[in-house]
Amino acid sequence: MLYTTPWGTGTGFDQGTYIGAARNLLAGRGLAIPWGITAGQQVTHFPPLFPVALAAIGTLGPDPWEAARYLNAVLRATNVLAGALLAARLAPGARLAPPLAGGLLLVSVQMEFVHGSAWSEPLFLSLLSASLWLLARHLAGGSQRALVGSAGLGALALLTRYAGLALVLSGLAVLAWQSHGWRQRLGRMAVYAGLSLAPLALWVARNALVADSLVGDRQIGWQDVSRAQLMQGLSTVFDWVLPSSLVARLVSPEGVISRPGLALLGLLVVGLVWWARREGRLALPAESAVLRTVLLHFSVIYPLCVVLSITAFDHLTQLDSRILSPVYLCLVALLSASAVRSPRVPVAAVIVALLLVSSARFALVVQRAHTDGIMYSNVLWLTSPTMRDVQRLPGTTNVFSNAPDAIYILARRNAYQIPDAAQAGQLVTTIHDVVRRQPGPVLLAYFDDPNIAYRNPVPPSALETAFSVRLLVRTTDGSLYEVVDGQ
Repeated sequence: MLYTTPWGTGTGFDQGTYIGAARNLLAGRGLAIPWGITAGQQVTHFPPLFPVALAAIGTLGPDPWEAARYLNAVLRATNVLAGALLAARLAPGARLAPPLAGGLLLVSVQMEFVHGSAWSEPLFLSLLSASLWLLARHLAGGSQRALVGSAGLGALALLTRYAGLALVLSGLAVLAWQSHGWRQRLGRMAVYAGLSLAPLALWVARNALVADSLVGDRQIGWQDVSRAQLMQGLSTVFDWVLPSSLVARLVSPEGVISRPGLALLGLLVVGLVWWARREGRLALPAESAVLRTVLLHFSVIYPLCVVLSITAFDHLTQLDSRILSPVYLCLVALLSASAVRSPRVPVAAVIVALLLVSSARFALVVQRAHTDGIMYSNVLWLTSPTMRDVQRLPGTTNVFSNAPDAIYILARRNAYQIPDAAQAGQLVTTIHDVVRRQPGPVLLAYFDDPNIAYRNPVPPSALETAFSVRLLVRTTDGSLYEVVDGQ
């Protein structure tokens, strides 16, 4: 992991918020938003545990950006071992199950991608794995300490990612399914729900007090899941087993699935049904059988909860390898254990082939990341002429950009988001509001990185009815414009 990130751990919008909130916490400003129109307000959009962890490491000296790199490197090793240990519990006595699962997780480009940026998923995966394992131990042996431990880790997972609600729901579903008698069922579910949800309830109450917001700008309202989002989820599943260049031929970026893609989808569905039926007939030790049930429940409930979240709360959520990484970890452990239990059936051959293909992909991706960097921790961004010009601007300059997160991370200054091209009126209003609060020159900084082209910012020409806009400098990777109030 450290070899993959010599230029620094990857950063983007979410990662910059985590790092900035940790910096603000260290500076005594609380978990405050680091940039944008809401800079200085308390973070509510994200749970607190990951930035708090970065700040805790920061008390020892490293900046939270550097702390995220080392923390996620440690968590990379932790999650490889977690998958191996889950496989060992699923197939007790099968010596090949742990190294097979650990090997798949080690050479997974998806896992390298998730851990290579300052995201909260690595911490979430570690807490998730331990919580599911302890829940299985409780159900198999009746240990109350295991139930309390599972709920406690679930609470920490919820304070890392709001998606931890899927963990709590799957835990409640398994407790309801596996318990005997309504008193035992209700008692176990009450303890588990109470312990796992109480810290989140306190966090949400804090949000309501400091920001009059429960979970950021998320509002309950129905939004259809787009075809493109569903096809992205399918592409992610294909990418788990096939090279990305081949996946692009099966499912286009526009969300069109080809005939070979449909055939592969059918094959995967048939294979999973066959595998599930075969697994259901196997007689396993109690803890292994329960752990299998727990992981399967979570692997089904988690993506359903993500889809529900898209429809009800956050329609911008993408079904990519980061969001679906918890399912990937569970499936790797399940399939690795299944492969060694029945080495003569196709599961073993599929796993070995996947291990070989993934190893080749992994070597290429790691070397490319080592040479070029990741996201804003990239050679092109770190040597950007446009960013260098932004760094030289006086502190009184109000900067608006299509990459305010990059400016915060690399130039260590506040910047405001240039909204989508359809929202020119909103940008005009925001510029007036900012200048009223903080008089000073206004500059627009546009970066040409194709990876952020999806942001489609308001062009300078759209402001000419309200302002005088003049080009200051054009570089190889962007442009700076000066905005003069014309009213």
